[in-house]
Amino acid sequence: MTNIAVDPAFRRRGIAARLMDRLLDDVSGGPAPVKLINVEAADAATAALAEKAGFAVYARQYEMEREL
Repeated sequence: MTNIAVDPAFRRRGIAARLMDRLLDDVSGGPAPVKLINVEAADAATAALAEKAGFAVYARQYEMEREL
């Protein structure tokens, strides 16, 4: 899975939390004992959703570019 999104017209109704719960239920017990997600630093709502689902920050990353 690469992305989960909820149409802006349907946000703040618990839909993303239900999607996250379902996804985690579906992958629990699978071959990867640790589940990882990436959240943009400026996306406080998604960070809060992830923390509610039991995820914890363990690293911060930077996207960098250089013109050649």
